[in-house]
Parts: sequence; structure tokens; C-alpha cells
Amino acid sequence: MSDNDRLSSHLKNAKEALSLREERISEFELERRTARKSLAADLNQLVRRARKYGRTGVLLDNWQDLPDAATQSSNERRLAILKREIDRLGGSRVERKDVSVDSELAGLEEKMQYGFTTDDYEVSVYPDRELISGRRGSYYSVDLKDAETGVKFKFEAGRYTLDHTSRKFRAALGVFMRDVVSKLDGKKVYKLMVRGSADSASYRGRFEKGFEYKKVTYLKQISNGRYGNGTESRRLSNRVKNSDLPFLRARFLKELVGDVYPSDAPSILEGIVTDQVDSEDRNVELFLFVGW
Repeated sequence: MSDNDRLSSHLKNAKEALSLREERISEFELERRTARKSLAADLNQLVRRARKYGRTGVLLDNWQDLPDAATQSSNERRLAILKREIDRLGGSRVERKDVSVDSELAGLEEKMQYGFTTDDYEVSVYPDRELISGRRGSYYSVDLKDAETGVKFKFEAGRYTLDHTSRKFRAALGVFMRDVVSKLDGKKVYKLMVRGSADSASYRGRFEKGFEYKKVTYLKQISNGRYGNGTESRRLSNRVKNSDLPFLRARFLKELVGDVYPSDAPSILEGIVTDQVDSEDRNVELFLFVGW
């Protein structure tokens, strides 16, 4: 073989080697790009999990920003890269946020499911889950009691405040607010409501000194024992009638609730005057709505 032939053979082999190398480089680049895309998908999935559990994450849209080390096949290397990239993208950490169950609140919900009684009050489940139109949830009626006698509080004929039982009434109310309302406050949507009642005994009198409620704002009863969301006002003169007593008794309890447990003021529901003369109807009811 002549020198020219040998030179031509070397050139041919060199071209074949260069072509093979270029093919391998192309395959390597394709593998690298594929690995980057796969790594970006893994990273996005991890960040989405971080978001799901309440941690801030940043999605990676430009996979070209990933390092060349993504082509490494080692699982440990892959995880290390993922961790470093998450740190770089805002210092996030993929951590599951611990959800601590408020056992006290859960216990209260279970306890109120069927109602319960204490020395100071009795909680009953109200059958209508939409006592207030448009506000569906759990409603409870609460009767306050004298802790010593177990007798439910009621008003004297023609009265809308409590004298000799006022201290005990306030104490019973305070126990209920502590046992129930304070555990809901800031954790569950809740609302207190009050509704006064009176029997059919004929009565005309004047405002009680220190409790001259000349205007009472209330939710009007609309149908089937339910109440609307819109408020109405009842203006009262110094000549108090029997039909005014339910509103005045409810207004008295509303004020007392504010004194015992300063919070959102209870709503007053339109009162009831029964068609009989019965001292049991001379009372005021406390209702509680909870958005369980």
C-alpha cells in the first residue's frame, strides 16, 4: 500500500470515529435533556406536595436551569439534587404539616350531639337545622338553671329583669359560656341568639329603672318557626304592654351576655306570647348555632 492509500485510510477512519462521537454526543444530549425534564417533573411534584401541606413552594417552569448533574443515575445523587434545588428556589422544605386535632373541641362536639345537662344549664339539640334562613348547621337551645335547686329561671309577672335570682342567673350563664362558648371562640363559626316569651296575662306598666329599652332590634319570624336574616325594630313607649315583655326580656339577656362574656352580641329573635296564663312561659331562651 502506497503512502497515499495509507493516508486516505487514516482520514476515512478518523471521519468514521468523528461521526460516531457526534452520534454519541447527540445521544448524550438527548439523555441529558430527558433527565432534566424528568427531574423538573419530580421537583414540581414535591413542591406541590409542600404547598398541599401548607408550605410555600416555587414551581420550576424552565427545566434548562437544572444542573448538568441531573444526568447522574444514582438515586442518592438525584435526591440530593432535588433537595438542593428546592432550597435554591426560595428555601422551601418538603415537610408534612402536623395537623393537631383539638381534642377539647372534638369532645365538645361529641358531647353536644345528643344534648347534655349540668347543674347550671341544660343543652338540647334543636330539631330545625336552619332556624335562621340561609344559615344551616347545628342549633341548640340552652336553659339556664339555679345550681342549688335545679329549677329553670323565669320572670315574675310583668317583669323583664331578675332581682333576687340575678346573681345565680349570671353565675349559670358564666358557667355555660366557659364550658361551651369559650371552646368555640376562634375555632368554629358560632352565633348566640336570645328569644323572650310571655304568657297571655294582661299587663300594662312602665320601664324598670335602669333598663329603659326604648328600641329593640330583632330577627322577624317568617314561617314554620324560622327567622329571616333581615332585622326589624320595635319602638317602645314608657307604657309597657304584655306583648312588649318578650322583647324586653330578650334585650335584658343580650345585655347580660355582653357583661359576662364580651364577644359578638347575640341576635334577638322575635318573641312569643302564648295563649295561656302560665308562669313557665315567662322566660327567655338562649340559642346557639355552631357550624360543625
